[in-house]
Parts: sequence; C-alpha cells; structure tokens
Amino acid sequence: PLMAFSSSPGTSVLCSGRSTAAELPTQIFNIMSKKRRCKFNDDLRSEFPFIKETKIDYMVKCEKCNGEFSISHGGKNDISKHLKTQKHKRYLNTAASSSKIQEFFRKTTYGDEEKKLALAEGLMSFHAVNHNHSFRSMDCTSQVVKKLFNEKFACGRTKSEAIVCNVLSPYAFSELNKNLEKINFISIYSDASNHKDIKLFPTIIRFFDLETGIKIRILDFVSLPGETSEIIFSSIINILEKNNLKHKLIAYCADNTNTNFGGKARSGTNNILYKLNKNLSQKIIGVGCAAHIIHNAIQTAADLLPVDVENIVIKIYSYFYIYTAR
Repeated sequence: PLMAFSSSPGTSVLCSGRSTAAELPTQIFNIMSKKRRCKFNDDLRSEFPFIKETKIDYMVKCEKCNGEFSISHGGKNDISKHLKTQKHKRYLNTAASSSKIQEFFRKTTYGDEEKKLALAEGLMSFHAVNHNHSFRSMDCTSQVVKKLFNEKFACGRTKSEAIVCNVLSPYAFSELNKNLEKINFISIYSDASNHKDIKLFPTIIRFFDLETGIKIRILDFVSLPGETSEIIFSSIINILEKNNLKHKLIAYCADNTNTNFGGKARSGTNNILYKLNKNLSQKIIGVGCAAHIIHNAIQTAADLLPVDVENIVIKIYSYFYIYTAR
C-alpha cells in the first residue's frame, strides 16, 4: 500500500489502495501550485499605482485600459507583460490624444493662476467698453493676447459680453446705488438717439459727492415706442421710482423742444417739464441745452456780420490744407 504524503502542515494526500502511482504526481502538483500563487502586495501597489486588486487575491485590474488579468504565476513579471500588450498601448494612445471630461467643467476652487487669468479677461472687457469698442473686435484681440502672452487666455465677443453684462454692470450699478443713498439732490438728462427703427432713450443722472465732487452717471438705457411727452414722462417716472429718487429730483435737463419744455415761453400742459412738476411734490427746474442756445446765438450774429464768414473759412482752409510749410 502507498503511504500518506504531506506537502505542508495540515495538508495531506492519502493514497489508499484506490490511488495509483500514476495519479500521485498530479495531486501533488495541484497542492504545490496553490501554495506558490503570487498575490498583489504592497510593493506592487506602490510600484504600479494604476493596478488595483480585485475580489480574487491573484487577479488585478488595470485602471488605464480596464483590463483584468492574473498575476498568480509571475507576479511583477505578469504586470510587465500586460504593459507591453497591444490593448494596453492602444488605450494609452487614445487617452493621450483626447481630453478628460473634467477639463470641460469649471473648478469650484481657483488658484493664483486662475485668478490672474480671470482678472486679465475682466480688464480686457472693461477696456473694450471704456473705449467704445465693439464686442466683435474682441475675437481678434483675444487671439493676439493669447499668442503673445498666455495661451490659456480666451475672451472673445461672447465671453466679453457676458463679463460686462453679468459682472461689471451689476457692480457699477451697486456702487452707484451706494452713492445715491448718501446724496440729497439730483438732476437728470434725457434725450433720444434713433438707431434705424429703434428709439433709444438714455437717462443720465448728475449729482454732487462730498468726496469726489460732481459726478455724471448713466442711470438707465431703454427703448421706447415713440417720442411723445407722455411716453418719455412715463419712462422717467418709472426709472425714478425704481431707484427711489423721485423725492431727490430738483432739475430736468433736455433739448429746447416743445415736447420737453413747451416751447420758448415754456407754456402749455403737454410737455415733460409741466408733467414732472404736476406729478412730483417739489418744484422742478427746467434746464435747456446750452449748446443749442450758443449755436443759435452765433448763427444769428454771423448772419449780421458785414462779411461772408463761410467764404473766409473756405479760403483759409484752401490756403493751408495741402501746404505743410504754411
């Protein structure tokens, strides 16, 4: 009869009369192979951080290619062989040529570089508005800045408009409201600017600040369906009520038209000045356009001169315009 063979403490193969000598090597190999299986340990984990263990101790998963393989026979050598496979190399090439989805979303926290970039974009947007540049011009300007200074800089027409409308404009109006809370008297300017079939009415406010002196600011900018006194008056009242300034208004400035002041005599009831005085509790001072008054005065005086002023101006221009020495 065959004797019992022990491969390790607690593990034995009992070869009874039913076991043959030919079956004994196979049974011994199975027990010995289980004992010699390699497992994923801390050394492999630190050397290959993208390799993760699975529920089976000798199976691992590669995070770069999502492939699972066994390291039971070779351990580290099995991992090295996996890194040389075509599947793993193909996934590496694909990942290198494409961006991660996280890069398409804004981070919730910003570092110094992100803050400097945001400041630069805000400054360029403010520069465009301050010098009356079109947002369309920012498409070209943004590419120049990106090429010369910072490749991450991006501030085209869409982004510039968003910065101005959603950041700079609310901040400017918040600062204006803080100033208006401290002052007691204001005057407003109103005029029309036709852009094709659109009638634009900017409302400008003027007030005196104890710290900085006289200030002129745009209070609102609206489009109205017409230029009658009733339409303009309603718009002015709505703007004053929205900003809580009705009780602070002391003067109304505009062109010397019948719609605004009722003519030279400032009579009648169908004009803006009359309706403001009727609607508000305080007396409103009407201030006409001084530039128009000066222009009319000079035009009338020039007509009374004994010489032809227009002819003299044309001759002076003809004498100088092509002769640099003169």
